[in-house]
Amino acid sequence: MKAIGISVATAFVAASAHGSMVSFTSDPGLEGLGSFTGSMEWAYPVEGGDCGELAIRLVNTSPGENGGFLTGFAFNTISGLDIAFITQGDRWTGVAGVAADPFGVFDYGVALDGNFLGGGSPVDGIAVGGERKFLFTVCAEASVLEALQASDFFD
Repeated sequence: MKAIGISVATAFVAASAHGSMVSFTSDPGLEGLGSFTGSMEWAYPVEGGDCGELAIRLVNTSPGENGGFLTGFAFNTISGLDIAFITQGDRWTGVAGVAADPFGVFDYGVALDGNFLGGGSPVDGIAVGGERKFLFTVCAEASVLEALQASDFFD
């Protein structure tokens, strides 16, 4: 996935648990070929556990005539968090230290078969018009998790 300038809007999730959400929209990428919209939602605590949950939803809004797939994404996190991708029985893999040239290196992400660029000419991933939700567990000291907002993953 080639990305992006992102605009962020923050909203709070209503519930007894602590939560927040950010929505974002990409610019058209380096070559003007790919774009997406999405959201990150943070919830803590997650029922039945001491950790929180980060849910990321991506929609491929690239022009249909361009084709193409979103094959990976990455984000930065806060030191001291233990993040794990909740595998959902397919080819998406959690990746640490994601090199997302030319945008730099990010702390964590998910990529198709662990390959951020999809292997050069991807034929799988999130197709134009498609949508996918990714879930992560986030563990740390309770005081750290209570203070987190979804925007904290958007550095």
